[in-house]
Amino acid sequence: MAQSRNDEVKGEEEDRINILVLGMRGANIPGGGLLADTIMVASVKPQENKVAMISIPRDFYVDNPALGTKSKINAVYAYGEQKNVGQGLEDMKKVVSDVTGLEIHYGTVINFKGFSDLVNAVGGVDLTLDKPFSEPLQFNEAHVCDPNVFTVPTGEYEYKKNEKGKVVAQYPLCTNPRVECGGEFNLPAGKQTLNGEKALCYVRARVTSSDFDRARRQQLVIQQIKEKALAVGTLTDFEKINDIIDSLGNNAQTDMQLWEMKRMFELYRGMNRARDTYSFQSGIITTKYGKWLRTSSLPLDNPKQQRSPNKLIF
Repeated sequence: MAQSRNDEVKGEEEDRINILVLGMRGANIPGGGLLADTIMVASVKPQENKVAMISIPRDFYVDNPALGTKSKINAVYAYGEQKNVGQGLEDMKKVVSDVTGLEIHYGTVINFKGFSDLVNAVGGVDLTLDKPFSEPLQFNEAHVCDPNVFTVPTGEYEYKKNEKGKVVAQYPLCTNPRVECGGEFNLPAGKQTLNGEKALCYVRARVTSSDFDRARRQQLVIQQIKEKALAVGTLTDFEKINDIIDSLGNNAQTDMQLWEMKRMFELYRGMNRARDTYSFQSGIITTKYGKWLRTSSLPLDNPKQQRSPNKLIF
């Protein structure tokens, strides 16, 4: 059935459209390919020209619908997909809705290759670092040996102890022979443009910083992708956006229909006219599940609103 010009996307009538964004290695990739590495909600209020992003730590313990018991939130998608293709996204939307108290209207999944291709499609992302960035450990980390990814023995072991501190099991540790991000990932201070591969390493790094720092980097890079897409005219031309989506192929998926994507484009284009009057500010939200990183847009010309408490996201 053809959609009329008056059709609204979900959440538009209430002026709050919530989109779940998941990032992961990808299907059929050993080593937890369907475990969500990034869990983020983009919440849009078109009538008020407000946008917020909230990053949810992947180690939250939640009720997993596919298991009927608790698990880390980053495993919800994987277990759902094991049951039925497409169930993973629906399960994640339900769980994230329970965690945030927000109705999640749409969901998008992008794997590492899709993210890298997206960055390259807009010509890279521009960053200015106040100081050098280094992640010397994560991409050289040893893990419990497995037959697919971590296959090179280190001669060291991980020990499991009981409540009395007695060792009850030991597991050999191995490294990945296909070292990612050059093993030790470094970026210099100053202004630079990252290609897709370097941007991916930058947003994945966490071991020598923290999950909150990584969430900030992820949100920053997403903002920079948007800015770069605006600069080259991509976000002002739906045909260009559609071409990029098509080029990503199976590396990116969404439950939005084409007409809904086009309507979101129209809403965003209307909001973009006021984008220079907004800044993004980050803060930590404490919830019953733990802490989240929230970044929201606030009017620069309204100091009173900037000082007032935000309701969850805005």
